[in-house]
Amino acid sequence: MSDGAVAFGSPPLIPFPGGCSLERAPYALDWLLSWRADLTVHGVPQGKVCIYEWVKGALENPPAAGLTPQQATEARNLFLARTAPALEAEGGQRLWLERELARP
Repeated sequence: MSDGAVAFGSPPLIPFPGGCSLERAPYALDWLLSWRADLTVHGVPQGKVCIYEWVKGALENPPAAGLTPQQATEARNLFLARTAPALEAEGGQRLWLERELARP
């Protein structure tokens, strides 16, 4: 992000458990929506949080997350940039993540 308001790493390889009843892409989406990582906001560590839930909350109420609306949008873009490649590697689409973030 340009101003460094929000920072978190990229997800690790998705730990697909295998099996004939699981499809890789939907499993990967579900896993990414519950992925937890260390989050930093304005240089202050926030601990390990569910990144999707935090970003979604920041988009809904940027001041509550300590962000401006622009910074919340940048956090969304960072989330998509970090998670979409992992989802696409499992046969999913970036659009799926975008839709999840747009849900009320």
